[in-house]
Amino acid sequence: MVRYDARKETYEEIEIFDTRALFSAGRIQKDSLPEGFYCYEVRHDDECIRIPCELSSHILVNFWRTVISRVPLIKEKECRRYIEDEDWGYTGNAEIQLESWIEA
Repeated sequence: MVRYDARKETYEEIEIFDTRALFSAGRIQKDSLPEGFYCYEVRHDDECIRIPCELSSHILVNFWRTVISRVPLIKEKECRRYIEDEDWGYTGNAEIQLESWIEA
């Protein structure tokens, strides 16, 4: 599996679980993130309509995207969190570099 350096990717900003986060089409190298950031992978639906349905630290089947946030999105003792339609949406901000988002 190819993973990408978080500092070299371009992102879209989303809001997930009432939290602003970055959204990437690729799998991100977690060790390339600045300290204090959280990295999750998103699984899409089994019908392959590309509907996000689960957030986890690692997705093997139906991987869709990666989410990077400044706060944890999954409770400490849980390994996943299910996503409903109302739990996420795009903010309209695209073509974002991690460094500029950190400074904002």
